[in-house]
Amino acid sequence: MRKETVNGFESAFNGKGTVFEKTPGNAFCRYSDGRKWQVNSFSTDTHSQFRKDYFREAAASLPTYYPPYAQMAEIVGYMNIDLNNHPAVWLNSKGEIVDAKFVKKNTIIIPPKTHTSKMNKHTALGLKDYDPKNPRLALQYKAEFYGFSEKNQIPASNPAFYTGHAQCYGYPFNLQYYLQAEAEYETYTYGGTITFNYAKTATAYITGEIMPEPNSARFENKDVKVRVTINAEIADIKDPGAISHYDVYLNNELGDQKFEDKAIPANRNMKISRTFDFVIPASRMTNKDSHDEVFVGRVRACYKPSSYYVDPVYGKCMDTGKIHASTNVYKAKAPDPPAKGLGPVAIIHAPFEVMLGDDITLDGTDSYDPDGTIETYTWQTPNAIGSIGNLPAGEVYYNKLGPQKVQLCVRDNDGERDCALHSLVVTEPYIQANIYQSGTLKENRKVTFSEFSFTSSRYPVIQSKNQWTVKALYDDIPQSMIKYEGSLDGKDRFDVLFKQPGDYIVTLSVENTAGFRDTTSRIVTIKPDLPPVTAISAESMIEYRDPKHMNKAKFVLKDNSYSPDGDILAWGRWYVIFDANNDGIFSEQRRLIDEGEAKEVIYYADHVGKYQFHKETIEEFGQETIPAFVTASDRRRSQTWE
Repeated sequence: MRKETVNGFESAFNGKGTVFEKTPGNAFCRYSDGRKWQVNSFSTDTHSQFRKDYFREAAASLPTYYPPYAQMAEIVGYMNIDLNNHPAVWLNSKGEIVDAKFVKKNTIIIPPKTHTSKMNKHTALGLKDYDPKNPRLALQYKAEFYGFSEKNQIPASNPAFYTGHAQCYGYPFNLQYYLQAEAEYETYTYGGTITFNYAKTATAYITGEIMPEPNSARFENKDVKVRVTINAEIADIKDPGAISHYDVYLNNELGDQKFEDKAIPANRNMKISRTFDFVIPASRMTNKDSHDEVFVGRVRACYKPSSYYVDPVYGKCMDTGKIHASTNVYKAKAPDPPAKGLGPVAIIHAPFEVMLGDDITLDGTDSYDPDGTIETYTWQTPNAIGSIGNLPAGEVYYNKLGPQKVQLCVRDNDGERDCALHSLVVTEPYIQANIYQSGTLKENRKVTFSEFSFTSSRYPVIQSKNQWTVKALYDDIPQSMIKYEGSLDGKDRFDVLFKQPGDYIVTLSVENTAGFRDTTSRIVTIKPDLPPVTAISAESMIEYRDPKHMNKAKFVLKDNSYSPDGDILAWGRWYVIFDANNDGIFSEQRRLIDEGEAKEVIYYADHVGKYQFHKETIEEFGQETIPAFVTASDRRRSQTWE
């Protein structure tokens, strides 16, 4: 028996496997203000969700339809993969398909950090407790533009949660992986020499086109001369120096005219172009009204042997495959072009004012074609940094002040074209100070203040220059009632605890890297921590004596206490007073009969007479606090005897 490691793929062709692809997602939520966005990311340390907030530029129209993608880096998403009965095509190290019956199911794993993604910027994360047989694949990525629609909306468990412009969407990210396992099967031995070839699979590819001139000509009873240019370009290459040379081939489809130019040095040029002169003989038009002379070509780009790169399909050379074009020769007038349909309509949505260095979304997704589909989007964004390419929308930014123009041209499936123009103004990168508050506005509770200022993403806030002050709005509350740790200056967030209810003012001064400053203040009202309401009930007269308990009278006491402000009833102490002289005054000392969390207490009395019961209720904080700044006396309590 022979054992070897095999890899599992979605499919396989020519000895190469295609990895599995999944599209899990993260929740991207827009706040009710229409500008702020929240991403539910994943913590690899705690295995729990945590939130990250982002702000669209101040000039964005409300509500914003897309989050500020350019800012959204280091987002983490994950997906659990069930390896039980996971389908796969298994390949050995030679690229040979291995029958699944030879694969030992209990050895199937996803090796740590072998997963990847099509996203431009991503990192495969390895969890501390990663189990290859029960894998949770975590991926850190930078968000790319994605147009949300109704089909991506995440419904709220309670519709009341979505107020104002609030809405959550599912953002899908690409996740790729392959399987690994151990195969065991019978083999035969061979006495000979074994050699190993080392190669790196290339991701680059080459595309080409043929352009005849003319592409249409009237027959004048003589040969037609055509100049044919063949172009090719290599894309997605990491090392241009790895290309050795190009081979160019071009001929007509009938094969009676052939040209080739081989071993053209690349010299780090990723483009190649060659032009050849063809002749369409007049004899082609014998007994014909028209003739299409078809030209066929291909371009190969070959790697240097020292680079160790191989193309996953063609080996040592990339190949455009066969590419075609034709020239039409006609005797009568050229055939009428097909009737043109309704042209497309280009539409641009973009802000009219943007700050220097701020990412903005140029959105052409509302462009349409009344009788077909839009095939290409061509953007012209002079003075803008960033490329949108042939996409309906994307993000750019400006590093030049003043008026700017944006043009979008769309072409439909009939070849018709329309363009739209949008004007905007790039302003100084001012900063708008902003304070974000979270926590419970109640005495002895933790309140967190964070700096969430609006500024250009390329002129961020200088955290070391943040200046905070927290003080009472009026002079009736001493500064000692405000508790926090250390100095507040230079912090982007801090926790504070207020020991006394009242009005307080929090002030923040900020500066961005462009030198602009701003100050803002926020007034918060701290509510008092209300004591619990202690209420108990019991039967007013007990005549029954329980024989199981020495004929003592049984009192069933019930706790009906509650917290009027949502705190926790943590502890209770129950007391009894016996009216020893039966004068109805109950001046005798209280006696503790029970303490704890019980909501019902039973008391047995052995004397005939009057009894009075009392309870003391002690609260625990129902919201987060700062333990270092609270004591036992800060827990609110109440008693029935007061």
